[in-house]
Formats: sequence, structure tokens, C-alpha cells
Amino acid sequence: MTRHGTIRFRLVKVKSLENGTIMRPFLLYLGLESRKRIVDDLVFECAETAALLTYRDSRTVIENLTKATVPKHRIHSYVQEVGAFVDQERRKTGNPKSDLLYADGTKAHGLNRKKNEINVIIGKDTKTGEKSLLGLTVNREWRKTAKQVKTRADVLVADADKALRNALLDKALNYQLCVRHAVGEVSMHLWKAGLPRNERREILRKLRVSDTAHLQKLGA
Repeated sequence: MTRHGTIRFRLVKVKSLENGTIMRPFLLYLGLESRKRIVDDLVFECAETAALLTYRDSRTVIENLTKATVPKHRIHSYVQEVGAFVDQERRKTGNPKSDLLYADGTKAHGLNRKKNEINVIIGKDTKTGEKSLLGLTVNREWRKTAKQVKTRADVLVADADKALRNALLDKALNYQLCVRHAVGEVSMHLWKAGLPRNERREILRKLRVSDTAHLQKLGA
């Protein structure tokens, strides 16, 4: 099975005179292992599509593009396979230089309506603008995510999550509350203080401008 659909061949078996093993030269030429009938480009295609869409929509897109039948459970297995490979390669390269860190957590739907906790840490070199994935875990505590970060940055930009902040205290010299959460916190306190709506809007507008300018100086 390939990205061009299902292709059928009549394979010829050849016996090795050196060790007596039976092989199929054409499969070796294609880079397919024994009993493997799905080429790597389709595996990566499925995993990449599933990173943007639901498994159901991914199956529809893949089948329309390749004319190959790919069930949802197989797409899931490809995501796991490619994800493990990418994570392994990422860990081999180590942490590139990063003087700015972004960290955040979110929830994602899993199988059987299970919700998964995803923690992500991104590093940025403000001189080159290059961003790198430094930490990524699923259903793990922030302190375990933080162990993947081997560099020390000048600034950490994140929300007010205590577990996140405590886990990354020694990974950055300064902490900056992200603009969206900062504005949200101030907005709530202004509302509790009983300020009129138009006054709250003006204060929040100035806060957004001030915080955005500050982050631009940091290279964010």
C-alpha cells in the first residue's frame, strides 16, 4: 500500500547461495521488510495528516488522495510509531541554544473519550529566530517534562500554573506571564472592583500594547 494506492506485484522468490535464506529482491529494492506491505511514505503521510485532523477526517483525506483503505486504528498505530521515532531523534540531538522559553499545557481527546494532558516546552534563539521543541509529555507531571530541558534561558513565558512554574524555576532567570493570561487576570480583578465596562476596556487595551511591546524587546 502506497500514497498512490494499493499496488499489486507478483513477487519472485530467490534463495541465497551463501546462507540459504529466501528473499524477494523487489521488496528489498523498495526497502520493505519481510511481511511489510505498507511503505514508509504512507505511514508518515497518515501521521502528518492525523496531527492536523481527527482520525475520521484523516482517513477520508488519505483514502481520497491515495485510493488506499486505511482504518482509524491503523492511523493511530502510525501516529504512535512516527511519534516515538521523532521523540527518539529529538532526544539524540540535545537542546539547541535557547534564551527564551515558552511552556503551556492543554487537553486533547483520546480514544474512548479519554482526555489526555499534553505538556509542551518550546525554546527560541532570539538572535536567529529559530524555535525548537525542548520538552513534550503526555499524561505526565510538569517536573518530568522539565527534565527534558537541558538549557537555561533568560526568560520563561507561561501562564500562572503553579506546577508549571515550580518545575521550570531553575530553567530560566526570569518569569513573564503571557499576555493573554495577564490581561485575563487583570480583567477579572477590575470587574470585581466594580469598574465601568468602558474604563476596563481602555485599561486592558493599554495593558495589551505594553505587554506586546515588552515581549517584542525580548524577541518573542
